[in-house]
Amino acid sequence: MRRALGLCAALVCTGCVYYNGVYNAKRLSREAERAEREGRTIDAQGLWAQVVVKADSVIARHPASGSIPQVELLRARAMARGDHCPEAAPALQRALPAVTDSAAVEAGTFELARCLAQLGNAAAAADVYARVIGARDPAVRAEVQYQYVHALRLAGRFDAALAAAEGLADPRLPYERMVALGGTGKLADALVFADSAIARGDTTAPWDSLLSAAGRRDPGAVSPLVDRLVAMPQATPAMKGRWLLGDGRQLLAIDTARADARLAAAAVAGGPSEFAGRARLARARVALARATSSAALGLVVDTLEALRTVAGARDEAPGLADAVTRVRAATDSAAAGAPRADLALFLAAETARDVLESPELARLLFRRVLAERGDSPYAPKALLALHQLDPSAVPAFDSLLTARYAGSPYVAALRGEALPAFRTLEDSLGAFAASFGVTPASAPRPGVGGRGQPQSPGTRRPVEPQ
Repeated sequence: MRRALGLCAALVCTGCVYYNGVYNAKRLSREAERAEREGRTIDAQGLWAQVVVKADSVIARHPASGSIPQVELLRARAMARGDHCPEAAPALQRALPAVTDSAAVEAGTFELARCLAQLGNAAAAADVYARVIGARDPAVRAEVQYQYVHALRLAGRFDAALAAAEGLADPRLPYERMVALGGTGKLADALVFADSAIARGDTTAPWDSLLSAAGRRDPGAVSPLVDRLVAMPQATPAMKGRWLLGDGRQLLAIDTARADARLAAAAVAGGPSEFAGRARLARARVALARATSSAALGLVVDTLEALRTVAGARDEAPGLADAVTRVRAATDSAAAGAPRADLALFLAAETARDVLESPELARLLFRRVLAERGDSPYAPKALLALHQLDPSAVPAFDSLLTARYAGSPYVAALRGEALPAFRTLEDSLGAFAASFGVTPASAPRPGVGGRGQPQSPGTRRPVEPQ
């Protein structure tokens, strides 16, 4: 009898421990929410951490309980409120489908959307916010409506953002409408909102988002707005440099002269900020892209050398300066008939194409390999690279492949045939590249890519022979 009573008491105590654990987790959750409402952020973070500990304890001791899904959701939500979204988001996605309590599901869904947005997945966040757009709590519903518009705007779904904002009066929405209007190409309408913000000297408005969204629709349309922003007395040198730099980069697609002028202005207006350094580097890259000779590259070397220690440029400038030096040395030594000049000239062409991003210079150097070193085993490799850059560059491309270079291991690889000489040539090129200071573009394995869309040996992109 005593043994039976003892067993019953143990079972009752076990149940008490379980329910006390669940109760305490829920109580701490309510206390954390109250601390958040009262602005006691540090207290709230500590309470959310205690919720996780209590929930972990319940889950570990009573894994078969029917209430575990609710506890797991409570734990996942506490992790989200504690700013542990990388772990909280998948936990919420696992827990939500198993819970039937509508209030808990609503709160958990809101946290999942918030975490997805924090993790940079605006499109998924918008889809999840849409599931709780009619939340029962008026305060939660208002926040969901705003965050839904915001997520749609961040996801680039500008028309949907404008539709979702229709009829809402949240004071944060005018800026969302401003950016969305710019993204739909209605810059004049967006300027209605921008005008009042500029008049107030509001530098906290999402100007970068507006300039980017509107600039993607019409790269040349935002320059007047940039000029007005730069003229604001409240704008710092870093802001001015950032806005002008962004405008210059967008203009590169349509007008390199205007783009260069904007980049020059950014370099001056940006003062000592990293954006001024980025602008100077961007101008150097424009000059490199236009270069068609060793002499033209030489004009950029001093600029790159001066940028080696400049904020915003020091991560890239040294590599570019070294690449320019290598290309110039290779082209000059090749002209003088230096040993293995064919390899040096080929690698210089690849460097011009892949590092300096100067396609015209790369074309000229690949042509030089064919013209000056046409008997080199690497001439067919240069021919294939040149063809990829410009299919019309070599009118006799087919005949060269099938006649002069028919026996080349590179042409054989293009046909899907594996010749031992192929790997020998690539190994030799790799060894020389190490002394040249570059990593050559990887050559494909014979047969990879198929006969219909072969890959050019020594290039990174597919080539379709004409």
